[in-house]
Amino acid sequence: MSRISGWFGGRGRSDGNATVVMQFAHEVVDRRRSIQGAINEVRHPSVLDVLADEDFRILGEAIEQSAPNNIDFSLALARLTHAAARAKGFDRQIVDAALRLDALLPPEDTSRERETLLRDAYSIARRSGYARGGRAALARLGERAAAANEIDRARKLLTQQLEISDEASDAVEEVNSAILLGDILRREGEPLVAREFYRRAQRSADRIDYPSGLAEALVRQVELVDPMTPPEAVVTLQQQAYDAARSTGDIALQSRVLMQLATTLEEVGRRDESAELFEEGADLAQQTGDFEAESAALTSLEEIARRRHNLPALSRYQRGLMNLEERMNRPAAAGALASELAKHHSLILAFGVSLLIIAAIFMVGQIVALNQGGRKLKSDTMSAAIRISVSGVAAIAGVMKDFFDRCYYPVLGRIEGRPYAQMVCAGSDGQNAARQTARIAQGWRLREVQPPIIVCTHAQTPEAILAEKTISQSD
Repeated sequence: MSRISGWFGGRGRSDGNATVVMQFAHEVVDRRRSIQGAINEVRHPSVLDVLADEDFRILGEAIEQSAPNNIDFSLALARLTHAAARAKGFDRQIVDAALRLDALLPPEDTSRERETLLRDAYSIARRSGYARGGRAALARLGERAAAANEIDRARKLLTQQLEISDEASDAVEEVNSAILLGDILRREGEPLVAREFYRRAQRSADRIDYPSGLAEALVRQVELVDPMTPPEAVVTLQQQAYDAARSTGDIALQSRVLMQLATTLEEVGRRDESAELFEEGADLAQQTGDFEAESAALTSLEEIARRRHNLPALSRYQRGLMNLEERMNRPAAAGALASELAKHHSLILAFGVSLLIIAAIFMVGQIVALNQGGRKLKSDTMSAAIRISVSGVAAIAGVMKDFFDRCYYPVLGRIEGRPYAQMVCAGSDGQNAARQTARIAQGWRLREVQPPIIVCTHAQTPEAILAEKTISQSD
């Protein structure tokens, strides 16, 4: 042990005596020393005698700082620190070291090392009056019991933790345990008691500025709200939860809370606000790769657009759903959406250009009314009609056909001799659509002033049909 004595010989307190324990941990990681051999070294009096409270604080910080990038070193150092604290007999340091070691051990605990570690930590904390450490140990034991579906045991451990001291001393562990205990009580059919624990979690999380816990507690209270609660009160709770979630930086939590708020706003008729939130929810879900949440958001937006008869928005959301199905490797579902999108694309174009036709027919109607009243127009230029159409499948699109069906007989015999021209937008031909329109114009006795203009986009695939198009100046 002369080597150990040499490490400490002449070392001042300002240098810190934790360095030798860290050196042992490095040797374990480098396979120059076994973990048991290193534990035997830190238990030697020449090491223990110079370790003080400050050294254990330094070791604790080193464990936490190295864990993200060097888990092997952090785990070795945690084991050595725990062994040194036990050999030294420092109760608080034993408990703190046990909690750090537990956080680093693998979730699988076949040897029940974590269970033994936490039980021992709780016993020491209770004996020494170390309330915070005891509560933290009970919280870990309760979480493990709940994860193992040992519900009765989890309930007892969590209740014991929350009863050790009053709410005013709650920390993050107590907020999480109150939420978990509320979840257990809720599943066991005790919603009123569960609500009280959620409210405690809310108050404590707000007091200690723990936004993630605050959001989770508020969301659960909304889920248990009385059916007679005014909807606006529910919206207020969800808005508070969303504000808290946004401050966490946890995108998954933000997405979940936002979707619930958007759904409630939709239910109470605040559809403009809900649509904005669903849009944001879809973006957040896409960032986190949450296909289910993204699908729910897009489906809600699709339904809103459908109720509003907003065909452009409807197609945009269906395009998003189609892309989502492709990312989920579900080609059949994506193909079905592509077919529906192609139909809506044709309807959108036909609807847009039919507005021009409606305006033209309105002018014709006004002309007829003026003529019937004995008033003549100074010019015949206002008696012209320009018909712009979208070609469907080798024919005029359905919306245009419906327009002609409704308008043919009401104006028959009232617009003879008026000049007309037509322009057809088609994917590959458009001639048949132009011929159909010419036959209708012939029945109305309109006068064609120039041959049809046919603009061909050459769009043949669903992707090409759905893509935005710009008609060139030459066309």
